[in-house]
Amino acid sequence: DAAVEVVTLRVRAAGRPATALPRRPGHAAVDVPAEVPLRTADGDVRGVPCRSRGSLADGVRLAGPAIVAQADATTFVAPGWVAIPQPGGSLFLERAS
Repeated sequence: DAAVEVVTLRVRAAGRPATALPRRPGHAAVDVPAEVPLRTADGDVRGVPCRSRGSLADGVRLAGPAIVAQADATTFVAPGWVAIPQPGGSLFLERAS
């Protein structure tokens, strides 16, 4: 018998919680430019839409590439991905279908 050290563990669950998640207070809107420059891997620079987290309603789908800015974080939504604000306050990212 040898000891095993788990360094990274990812868990994925599906289903509905027994009770509804509490709603978090809305995110404060922050001033952001409508577009920000983004340098791609091949060196090109292109404009990418930038949205304030406080301006996104729950369930809105923001397709990448895009930037979501809030007071305490900045999220890059890559091309081929979609960001969906959740009622509990999180920003869910999934591959676009």
